[in-house]
Amino acid sequence: MTLSTRSIYRNCSNNIVRATSEFHKLTSYFSAGKRVIKASDNPKAISDSINTRNKLSQINRFHKTRNYVKSFLSKECSILQDISNALSVIGVKVISIQKTLGDPTILIEELKSLKNELIMLANSTDSNNNYIFSGDQANKIPFDKNQENSITYQGGTKSLQLTISDNWKIDINHIGSEIFIQHEKENLFQKLDALIKELSQYALKKKQIPDTNNSDIVDLPYELINQTKKLIKKTENQVLYAQVQSGNYLIKINDLENSETSDIERINEYLQNNLGQNHTELVRMASELQISKVLVESSIQIFHIMKNMSLFNGII
Repeated sequence: MTLSTRSIYRNCSNNIVRATSEFHKLTSYFSAGKRVIKASDNPKAISDSINTRNKLSQINRFHKTRNYVKSFLSKECSILQDISNALSVIGVKVISIQKTLGDPTILIEELKSLKNELIMLANSTDSNNNYIFSGDQANKIPFDKNQENSITYQGGTKSLQLTISDNWKIDINHIGSEIFIQHEKENLFQKLDALIKELSQYALKKKQIPDTNNSDIVDLPYELINQTKKLIKKTENQVLYAQVQSGNYLIKINDLENSETSDIERINEYLQNNLGQNHTELVRMASELQISKVLVESSIQIFHIMKNMSLFNGII
């Protein structure tokens, strides 16, 4: 009889310990809002969650890179449009040269101003003060004067390449030399300088001729004018090509992000389910917690009942 009572006592004590331990464990799970907290709870779930979080971390890094790329491309598209507008105005001014029979001084000053505006646009920077048209040498000003006091390209020869997804690297900028310089003899800025110089000489000669009726004696630099018009047209085409390419990149990046949004939602859902962190699991844990609480209270009540039994008291 003594052994049986001692066994009952031991069982009652063990039941209280187990029920209390289970209650505290469920309480910690419920407080954390998930079923798996440490590796011993579910080693496979913890391992999978680490891999999943690494995947999410990589996606977030790509997302930050894409945000920069989108900002850069948006700024580049805006600058390219300004360049296109400036080229159109310059083109109109160059065409009007042939219709100018009087003093071209005002037109010369307008061309100087437009050329400087074009250089300023070609040397534009992004939000991080990187030169947009310097390729992979974004810290170097793309167009500046050389030793001969002539505007030349001084940026990089390769585009800046960034990885924006697992299998996509993008050239985010256009090299200034490819837009404004077809080859060494067709530098748009140098061509404009040459035209302005020739027009200035033309204006000076016109003033030196007293008889305005003999204006045909002084010829306009027609060949240079035609060369400049052709080069402006080529540059406009290059600018348009760059605009289209950057615009297409922006569309593709937006499509990629829309697709990736659903992937992130799917991954997060998997992670929550894997760690028992979803709404259904929380409801189940709340129910188990209530049941566990009842078991603890029941175990304690049974212990008190047994404690009051004479045989049970006899072994204490």
